[in-house]
Amino acid sequence: MPMIPRMIPEVKETVRRRREQDPAEIARGAVRVDLRQIEQFTIEARTRGEHEQTFIIDEAVGRGGLGKGASPLGHFLGGAAACFMVWIIKLAVDADMPFDDLKVLARGRINRHVGGGFEAFTYTVQMTSPEPSEKVRALLAQVPEYCFVHSTLQKFLPMKVELELNGGPAVAID
Repeated sequence: MPMIPRMIPEVKETVRRRREQDPAEIARGAVRVDLRQIEQFTIEARTRGEHEQTFIIDEAVGRGGLGKGASPLGHFLGGAAACFMVWIIKLAVDADMPFDDLKVLARGRINRHVGGGFEAFTYTVQMTSPEPSEKVRALLAQVPEYCFVHSTLQKFLPMKVELELNGGPAVAID
């Protein structure tokens, strides 16, 4: 796994703090993103806080955009899947679980009618690891407890996770 060795203790500490946090303590935070129209449907988004970044959102050319960035739906699905993937990595580091390759294929089934929306998400986790399938599946089953985005979304729509380990067939994670 491509992890900077000096960062491993910090990642393990992050997982430990989250795991040991008293549920009775209210630990709240806020996330802020400021957006501004550049032209047409091209939008600059700037995250605020401890990790400030800028990214571009745009509609596809066929939808009136200029195609200068991923669509709002692409950012939404990609952000949700990235949160899930970050927690796979953190939990694997914490468990000293080696892996050589990790990909998440995220799909969102959507009703595109007025008043519609996402109806289900599916994440296919593709991983290469010497670890037994049962251990990897157990790790993946923990991720929804740690990923705030997944925890939020699963309250409103079906969230399916499946694992393709070492090029094998997809197996559902319960």
